[in-house]
Amino acid sequence: MAGLKGGGCTPAQQELWLTMSAERSTIHSACECQAILYASLDDKNLVVGAWAVQGIREKASAQSIGTERARFDVSWLCPFCGRHALRRFDAAALRPAAGSGVAAP
Repeated sequence: MAGLKGGGCTPAQQELWLTMSAERSTIHSACECQAILYASLDDKNLVVGAWAVQGIREKASAQSIGTERARFDVSWLCPFCGRHALRRFDAAALRPAAGSGVAAP
């Protein structure tokens, strides 16, 4: 999928969904342990919150890297397995959530 750096992950782990609300985006991707990693981004693509789900929801640590570029990275620390997951995102790939009425950037 365009905008996502593989980093040795399988295609199933590379699945990525991007949605955008009025001022925040939510991104998610799978960790190698199959937990789903989530991050809320502000309008400058900086992480404002992160969590992971694998049966239960846990807080996760995440940060944005290189948000001044068209393609930026998000790094998570998975609370379930302790792995660092680094994923690349294309800011232009963010699209509005269904029915939000927000135009894509």
